[in-house]
Amino acid sequence: YGFLSENADFARAVEGLDVTDPTDGDGDGGPRTAAKSGRKVRFVGPSSSAIAAMGDKIQSKLIAEAADVTTIPGHDGAVDSAEHAVEIARGIGYPVMIKASSGGGGKGMRICRTDEQVVEGYRLGRAEAR
Repeated sequence: YGFLSENADFARAVEGLDVTDPTDGDGDGGPRTAAKSGRKVRFVGPSSSAIAAMGDKIQSKLIAEAADVTTIPGHDGAVDSAEHAVEIARGIGYPVMIKASSGGGGKGMRICRTDEQVVEGYRLGRAEAR
């Protein structure tokens, strides 16, 4: 399963699946369909909407804050340009970490200690998020 367990599209597809349920025989030794047994295949894990929300760094931080979970200081919105990223970083105070809000496949966290590193981190993050 691996990566599929973190894939919102996969979870969404399984959530509505109606397939043969081999564990629910009716005494004749044969399986029944999920529709006959009243059972459906279930995805064991978070809902597709939870997976989608947690895949977006901005959305997941907003959800955590709404649930009173302590989060690290940062920016909760879109960053429109490298100059905007530098402005935000200066407001937070160095060092900062830059990461694309989605995409990138789990790579690309960059520690930036200077304005120049923020500009480069922003450029690389934008490229990875595509």
